[in-house]
Amino acid sequence: MKYCLVLVFSLIMVSSYAQENDSIVQFYAEINASELFSFENKSIQFKKVISDSRCPKDVTCVWAGEAKVMLAILENGKLIEEKIVTLNAQNKIDLSFLGLEDIYSLKALDLIPYPVSSHKIKDSEYCLKIQLNKKVEK
Repeated sequence: MKYCLVLVFSLIMVSSYAQENDSIVQFYAEINASELFSFENKSIQFKKVISDSRCPKDVTCVWAGEAKVMLAILENGKLIEEKIVTLNAQNKIDLSFLGLEDIYSLKALDLIPYPVSSHKIKDSEYCLKIQLNKKVEK
């Protein structure tokens, strides 16, 4: 794509939290529309923006709005499930279906670019920032 790299790992960070025998592995990525973010034998595809009713930054609105995006979850290249994620104040969804012994959670951090009233955003311009957490038992 022209506007973002296919898969930009902005940061891959492993952090241990003081929760007895558990730790959290975190992955951060920016994914363009129709592109994949791959980890282990799984992938998340940012399929498309379904709706974007976020209030343009150069307009005063009564409601902040929201954006809905469709994600596809793949394992070993095969589609497991499609999910619609709504970006507003509560962007967390659980991806427990990715592994019975592994616990995953996905948080949509941002959808860029943010709307302005003078420009209609093309589908190819969208980029989704995500954080994927995997709980690892030691």
